[in-house]
Amino acid sequence: MFSAIALALLLSSTVSPEEQAQADKLVREGAEFGQQGNYRQAIIYFKSAEEIAPRATHYCNIGLAYALWKRYPEALYFLERCQGQAGEELPGWVEDRIKKTEKFLRDGRYAPVEIKVEPIDGSLIKFDALTEEEVFHTPLKIWLPLGKVKATIQASGFKVLERELYLESTKTQHFQFILEIDVQVNSPFSVVAPTMVPEPEVQQEAPARTAEDSLPAQETPYLETPEQQAPVLAAEDDSSMGGGKVSALLVAALSGGVGLWYGVEAYQHKADAAKKSAGAASQAAKSSKDAARRADLAVAIGLTGVGFYFVLNF
Repeated sequence: MFSAIALALLLSSTVSPEEQAQADKLVREGAEFGQQGNYRQAIIYFKSAEEIAPRATHYCNIGLAYALWKRYPEALYFLERCQGQAGEELPGWVEDRIKKTEKFLRDGRYAPVEIKVEPIDGSLIKFDALTEEEVFHTPLKIWLPLGKVKATIQASGFKVLERELYLESTKTQHFQFILEIDVQVNSPFSVVAPTMVPEPEVQQEAPARTAEDSLPAQETPYLETPEQQAPVLAAEDDSSMGGGKVSALLVAALSGGVGLWYGVEAYQHKADAAKKSAGAASQAAKSSKDAARRADLAVAIGLTGVGFYFVLNF
């Protein structure tokens, strides 16, 4: 039955006789695959015939193969495309098959979807819920199963767009997508402003280099030569030495003051010990000795500071 239908749909066209003969041969071979139940291969042959000798009846054969394959969204799409492009009366089975396929989709979990893509029509679009190798053209009207369906849209000069469609109702649903221009890959025009190429300079022969030529250039203001760095380092050393002299002198003066204080304290404790009883005198004498030792330590520190001062000064 499939072979008879396919051959019955061979109609005249404006292509050359050789091309028409080649397309007819592909249709007959595709019908044989369909009769064997190899609908995928039959569709490939019908599409090859369409590329050589385009005519609406090829879409009828493709739609019939999808219907027998029980892929009803693709079947209805190609059957309606055949009906819309045919310039003459089609066999009665085409209309009957369209009605049966549409009724099956309406009674099942499918929804009619209309898709438009801007800024241009004719974009390529495919769906993960349909046949993997089937690619459609926009604007598009097709039935899709309910649930989440991933759509991939592509057009020359634009970035590939991927969107997920969530279909929860069997009513007609409309989608519109806007593609973004891919200026880096597909744009025929350069977006970089042209620049002028400078004329080549005449290169003069360089004189022979000597040992003096390898020295740092003196006219470069932001590069310091060793001669320029020496006084800077000397100035930093002088400042650090001056700070050490002042510190030593301050330590000597402070230690002398502390030694004087503890000396006075020791003398006071000694005088108190002479006036008190034996027990109190013993305690006062101990305090006097402690104060005397602290005074001796402070005097020693003071003398050390004075010594450092003279060492740093001469």
